[in-house]
Amino acid sequence: MKHPSASDTSLPDTTLSDLMYVTVVPALRTIPGVEIFDYAMDVKSDLRPGNIIRVPFRKKLIPGLVIEAKKNSAYAAKAKMIEDATVLLDIGKSGCQLLDATAERTQSSRPSVLASWIRQIPKRALPFRPDARQLSLQDNGDEIVYSLNPTIDLISQAKTLSGRTLIVVPWISQAQKIASALDIPSLDSTTAMAKAWNTLKAFSESSATMLVTTKIGAWLSSVADTVLVLEPENDDHKQDELSPRYDARWMVSWAHRLRHDLALKSFCLTPRLGSDDFPDFDIAADIIREPITKASRSDIRGISSVSLNRLREALEDGRDIFLIHPVSGLRARHTCSDCGWQAACSSCGFGLSVVGGAGLCKKCGRRNQPLPTVCPNCQGTKFDRSIAGVETIKAALEKSLETNKLTTLTTTQAFETEFPSSSFVLLTDLDLLAGALEDIRRRERLIIAWRRLSAKILASSSTLMVQGKEASLADCLVWLTSQGLKTAWTKELEDRALFGYPPAKRLIKLLVDGEPNTAHEVFKNLSATVPEGFRLNGPFPVPFRADTRKPRWVIQLSCPKEIRDLELSGMLKPFRAMALVDLDPIAFFS
Repeated sequence: MKHPSASDTSLPDTTLSDLMYVTVVPALRTIPGVEIFDYAMDVKSDLRPGNIIRVPFRKKLIPGLVIEAKKNSAYAAKAKMIEDATVLLDIGKSGCQLLDATAERTQSSRPSVLASWIRQIPKRALPFRPDARQLSLQDNGDEIVYSLNPTIDLISQAKTLSGRTLIVVPWISQAQKIASALDIPSLDSTTAMAKAWNTLKAFSESSATMLVTTKIGAWLSSVADTVLVLEPENDDHKQDELSPRYDARWMVSWAHRLRHDLALKSFCLTPRLGSDDFPDFDIAADIIREPITKASRSDIRGISSVSLNRLREALEDGRDIFLIHPVSGLRARHTCSDCGWQAACSSCGFGLSVVGGAGLCKKCGRRNQPLPTVCPNCQGTKFDRSIAGVETIKAALEKSLETNKLTTLTTTQAFETEFPSSSFVLLTDLDLLAGALEDIRRRERLIIAWRRLSAKILASSSTLMVQGKEASLADCLVWLTSQGLKTAWTKELEDRALFGYPPAKRLIKLLVDGEPNTAHEVFKNLSATVPEGFRLNGPFPVPFRADTRKPRWVIQLSCPKEIRDLELSGMLKPFRAMALVDLDPIAFFS
């Protein structure tokens, strides 16, 4: 690896016996391969691996992580002097090891990962002053707790713990609710820079404290005594809250492997696909199933006559009424009812949804796009062919029921809402509960989302009326039982294995920007590199790219799931300059 210095400035007039050297990972965005720098400092300084200090870089002082202290350096002639060796944070040897592993996993440089961890250090940051504490003697146990209400059980567990307890959750809203319930600080991507630094520093310094965070602070597991993880069965821990992207569950698991004194406990409702362990309870919620058929339709599009009557009865009984509908706005797409022509986003070409009377692209996010009132293809004037949006359904229901007490929720809002006791909840389409994305994970996501919603219904003693296709409604109650879930997961694994998809095999994505010949050249070179047992597919174009961005291509590389990150990293290292390499993709085909 190239080992540059931070400056070409010569050493100050100091004898060599007065100097020592430290190898530092700076906290800044660099390309892979530009990773570490050597600095000179007074031999009396007591720096050690894991210390974060400020180092001179060009004309600025920036944060840097010490990974090695040594007597000599091959780059002594170019090493710049560190005048102030004040330690601002200490993440220990395990923190350095976790940084290395995360860089390998994300195919990023160590400086880029470090910059995403500590974000920004205030100019007047105080020195690191840890409380006196002995190393915990607890075993590094790893336990999964299956629960009907994982959040409540996690909070109860946290109240009994001592030492430094880190709580890692998928969503910002969850972090804030748990922080409020336990009266503890929270750390997420919305936390201001100075406050974020002070929060993570306070957690690292104290011998007994508690912090709740999203994936942005999962790396603090390297300095915690206990880590509690909420809902490890879903993909929300992988969202692009920060770059480089990593799975918080993976990071916590790695920290647990590196440290003999870190206890890990996960709380969830549904096991991950591929797990050998299953909950021993059923979700016995009050659920009414209503098939969507032509004969059952009411005057309100998307609502059956039986569902409409149930809503009316619930309203008469004085119950709180909620409508869960996955399509926002007035309708799913601005589509001509006569010929099927569809309005497209002027930026990326994706079909426009109608929100607030204007076009919204749910792919690139461009808002307020004009929508034609006359079809340019057939001159038709009706555009109600696509699925009705929540605004349309709500307006029609309130008029029919003569009420304004109907609360509408998106699917994400439904999982975050605490339903009042004895509420009546109508889910308009079971198959859209986990989104409309068609990929190999669709059924997996649907089962997880359905179990989570049903558990919330049970916890509030509410009634859930669910509409959907007869086939899905026939299976949905089975998914709520322990044995039914096990059968569904077994079938899902068999289907994945048949086509060589995860978790039966491991899948890596390479994203190539540019013209088709560029992607095909990468594919050709990769074909000559990968060993036997690996399989390549592609390159496939990524649709609906904004016209201001280059075309993007996806190359899929599947391999045995036991292949280690280090092996993959070494094999794919030559392709980093030509492609974005994702060792842990969320979506397999985009």
